[in-house]
Amino acid sequence: MAKIAISYRRSDSQDITGRIFDRLVHRYGKNTVFRDIDSIHPGIDFRRQIADALRTTDVLLVVAGPGWLGQGNGPATRMENEADPVRIEVETALKRDIPIIPILVNGMSMPQIGELPSSLKDLAYRHAVTVDGGRDFDHHIDGLIRALDRIVAPQASDTAPARDGDRGRQSTTAVQPPAAQVTTPVPVAQPSASLPPPVATAQAPATASAAMAPAPLIQPQPRVADIPIAATPAFDCSKSHAVDELAVCRSGQLSYLDQQLNVVFNALRNRLSKDQQATLWAQEQEWLKQRAACISDEARIREAYLSRIAQLQSWH
Repeated sequence: MAKIAISYRRSDSQDITGRIFDRLVHRYGKNTVFRDIDSIHPGIDFRRQIADALRTTDVLLVVAGPGWLGQGNGPATRMENEADPVRIEVETALKRDIPIIPILVNGMSMPQIGELPSSLKDLAYRHAVTVDGGRDFDHHIDGLIRALDRIVAPQASDTAPARDGDRGRQSTTAVQPPAAQVTTPVPVAQPSASLPPPVATAQAPATASAAMAPAPLIQPQPRVADIPIAATPAFDCSKSHAVDELAVCRSGQLSYLDQQLNVVFNALRNRLSKDQQATLWAQEQEWLKQRAACISDEARIREAYLSRIAQLQSWH
């Protein structure tokens, strides 16, 4: 099981770290997220304790506020002390090449290279996420979760593996049993009058065995020449930071394909059992990684969308 570790300095950001921890536990499950890896047990070399804790960690979140460097009694900061537990946590993660996401809180900006010990200078090149404790907290946490969703999947037992209107963020609502009739969701945005008419309602199979039979959800699959050039995707571009997502936002054709993929995905999901939805979720996460590998190459991203739509239409 993937693990998310949270590193922070109690005197700097204990309260907001608790809020972040609670939201991530709700999202990924209490067995996935842990903190206080710097809690020292008497008589044990805490360097070894931290190393053991990070051995099973897939991503380290470094929560940094204005006091993260740690002011000492003199001009030197606590971070300059080689025995500082927070420093050792980050050093260990860097040495093991564990993904690190700095989380800047309480108005903190990313530390400059000159402020960091030589063993931590690589941290300055990690892309950071800002989390404000005020009115923007939910919005900022959503951005963090989108980044983590590429690494850690939500617990299948607690959440529904479903795409929602915000691309890359998965729904946390309970899974509903298949209904007698499934109406294909309307795309979030209706980009232009040139788009094809809405997809027709799909009828659910009469038996459980028939539920696994492939059924076309969009007929026919759009040809490249027929894809409208003016559209917006099914996710909120204002919350997108990944290179591939930004490429979709810039392209009307890719945005239209994202809408179509969202329609096909949701229509298929509503027909599946809970176990099948978990499989669908895992496949979607792998596809998102494939799309991310396309970076900003619109031709490759377009082919990835067309391939994924065809895959979902024949999914079984």
